[in-house]
Amino acid sequence: MTGSRTTPTRARTPSRSSGSLYLLLAAVLLIGALGVVYLSYAHRDPAPAAASGTPTSPSASSAAATTAPTAGSGIEQAPPGALTFEVLLPPEELTGIGLESGVPVAEDSPQFPVLCDAADWAQTWSAPTGDVGHRYPVAGAGVTEHALGYADATTAEAALARLVADAGSCSSPASGSIQVTDPAAGLGDGAAAFRFDDGGRDGVLAVTRAVVARSGDRLVLVTYTTQQSIGTGNGPGDGGGDDSAGDGAGAESTTRAIAELALARLAGQPQD
Repeated sequence: MTGSRTTPTRARTPSRSSGSLYLLLAAVLLIGALGVVYLSYAHRDPAPAAASGTPTSPSASSAAATTAPTAGSGIEQAPPGALTFEVLLPPEELTGIGLESGVPVAEDSPQFPVLCDAADWAQTWSAPTGDVGHRYPVAGAGVTEHALGYADATTAEAALARLVADAGSCSSPASGSIQVTDPAAGLGDGAAAFRFDDGGRDGVLAVTRAVVARSGDRLVLVTYTTQQSIGTGNGPGDGGGDDSAGDGAGAESTTRAIAELALARLAGQPQD
């Protein structure tokens, strides 16, 4: 009996064309993956400008810091209502009343006698909280203005009342004679007019007309001084004058005109 022959089965080997197809598919997949990665980086938002250390434009805070004043810059501004030289008359305002003045010079103290037993001018004026003064170079006469500030209007009113009282009771201070010529001069919130001299030096007597007026919590003093020869009949005696024209009434009116100008300017300035 003859048995049947069994033929062994061979393992199938992929063909060359199938291998090429696999390689092509793998390449396509790789290229696609690389494309996705590239596109994800290409469309990513750029980093904020602050992170790079180079801002594209200054922020509001940095702009403000550039323009704001810095501490220690040396620039000081007077507080609102403080007495400054701007409250005093500019020389051109004196031109309207016939006084031609050069550049004014700062004065440290009022041109007014220290009255009674006061230790200094500040005590005579009841310790003002601040003051500024000018001397105006006027041909043939001396003109000054001094503004003084006080805590309030009541204190300023009391300071003026004391000044009038002391001038009336100290008719002969060490600096010369003084008298109140008008205790109610009718200016501002209250005023008084005075006349005093320097006692005479080298045959010359310097006679001063003065007006002190109040505006709220401030006082303003204006003075008009002329020099007269002693014993000539042109001095401040009976029938004599005491201004550059030898006319006492002229000196009084000139002083009052200066006071009106000074008071108007002072009243127009901000107060404490």
